[in-house]
Amino acid sequence: MQIIISMKYIAISGFNVPLKFVFYGCWLAFGIIQATWTDLFHDEAFYWFCAQKLSWGYLEQPPMVNFLIYMGNLFIPGDLGTRIIFVLLNVFSIYLLEKILKPANFLLFAVIVSSVAILSIGGFMAMCDNALIFFTATFFLLYRRYLNEDSILLALLLGINAAAMLYSKHYGLLIIFFVLASNISLLKRKSFYLSIGLSMVLLVPAVFWQYDHGFVSLRYHLFDSLSQPFEITNMIDFIIGQILIAGPITGALFLFASIRHNAKGKFESGLKYTLVGMFGFFLLATFQFKVMPHWTSSAVIPMVLLAYTYLDSKKQLAKWVFYLFPINILLVVAIRLYFMVDILPPSWALNTDYHKWEVWAKEMDRVGDSKPLIFLDDDIVKYNYYSNNVAYVLSDISGRTTQYDLWDTEQDLQGKQVVLISKNKLSITTDSINSVLGRKYFYGTIENFKSYSNVKIASKDQELSARAGEAIAFPIRWIVESDIAQDFDENGTAPHVGVHIFSKGELLVSISSDLQINRAMNDGEWIDLNIQAPDEPGFYEIRLSVSDDMMPPTINSNIIELQVK
Repeated sequence: MQIIISMKYIAISGFNVPLKFVFYGCWLAFGIIQATWTDLFHDEAFYWFCAQKLSWGYLEQPPMVNFLIYMGNLFIPGDLGTRIIFVLLNVFSIYLLEKILKPANFLLFAVIVSSVAILSIGGFMAMCDNALIFFTATFFLLYRRYLNEDSILLALLLGINAAAMLYSKHYGLLIIFFVLASNISLLKRKSFYLSIGLSMVLLVPAVFWQYDHGFVSLRYHLFDSLSQPFEITNMIDFIIGQILIAGPITGALFLFASIRHNAKGKFESGLKYTLVGMFGFFLLATFQFKVMPHWTSSAVIPMVLLAYTYLDSKKQLAKWVFYLFPINILLVVAIRLYFMVDILPPSWALNTDYHKWEVWAKEMDRVGDSKPLIFLDDDIVKYNYYSNNVAYVLSDISGRTTQYDLWDTEQDLQGKQVVLISKNKLSITTDSINSVLGRKYFYGTIENFKSYSNVKIASKDQELSARAGEAIAFPIRWIVESDIAQDFDENGTAPHVGVHIFSKGELLVSISSDLQINRAMNDGEWIDLNIQAPDEPGFYEIRLSVSDDMMPPTINSNIIELQVK
């Protein structure tokens, strides 16, 4: 049997089969197989859990990913149902790229998109990024038509699409901004304001949700993180990450081609502004914090469009895409195979997100012995997915608040017998288990569970100043954000306020203050908290906690800045 592949056809024993039919058919089939036989990743399991409680907003992410997971599970159970809509969106995203390009050389187009890691490796995952990639593709398709035809219909469709982008991921706003920056003349079109107005109307439910929850997402993303010093490794990791998700082998070539291409017309200018703007924005962000490589995932749309256009006109350079493709596709296949099958030797002991979690969940069930479990890290999302038992996670004083803090699960567990599970040895964890993951977990039973994440401590001053080693007194007050009566002094004990001082994102010292919270104190009354400033001058951050001697401290306040002179 002779097989010949041309730019548009595959000739099999004399029969010409359109290349695109084979390409899209194989892409969809491989996506379904992958989605069925790959365990959920941590983020996917978390989004699935949020999808069980549909809402117009969540702490970390907009609701689109949760809605799509919910819809998929209505028709198909299990891992495939969780991912099926994202598998379809992945295929449609590539099809929309083809519709925009209308490539004369479909083989080159197919090789390029097959080589892009975020599409070929991560495209099957139930992630915010894949929803945003799809709506970015539809956005540019509509935008190109809107440039040629100033119609009310296209303006309305753009408005709907813009809202869908923002419901997919907050970074969708960057795409809209950079496209507008590339074509300010859009402000002269009356229909453009219709588009803006419609998108704002569609976003009203999400805005109301944020208002009703004190704009928690805004505070979470902008103010809830401990400051980190600039590290050159963050910038280097970001640059390498961009090359890998664009490649993994040909990423540098695709990025070079897309940036090297001279934009012609307003549409390509919008693509170029978006691509360079996204990379530039997050590159600058590395001066403030560590940036995850996939945060720029939507930039893959302008990158593919520009890279194909450039490479199609540079035949000698395009040959390297084909030369490197066998290596690229072998690496892609190896990674996707490893996602499905644990093929690496145990001696490698890779701490992965991919295998044995269902068995691990059963191990945790045996540890809990039908009691609710309290976790101290994000392993809870895998447990929630693979087990029907009740579980909760306590926010780490060195981390950030979690979606679980917005739900009532913790209050439902007050006073009950629970099992605390931790990767670190604590005074209350009396037993341990070596799990199937190769990790050791410590656990212990709490007969009368009490926690205080719903107690919020406010400081009158968010910025403090003191001399080195000086005693400081600043007023604070506590508010119980729950309708459930909080038990503060059962058996004569009361939780105390903990003071945790951070320097450059690292916990410097934790102090148990003498200030105890009990029924004698009025909810909302200002009381002085006394602490001592660090001995070394510099900038510090303070977090306050409420805890007893049984449980580890949780986050109970916003960050308070301290300057020591």
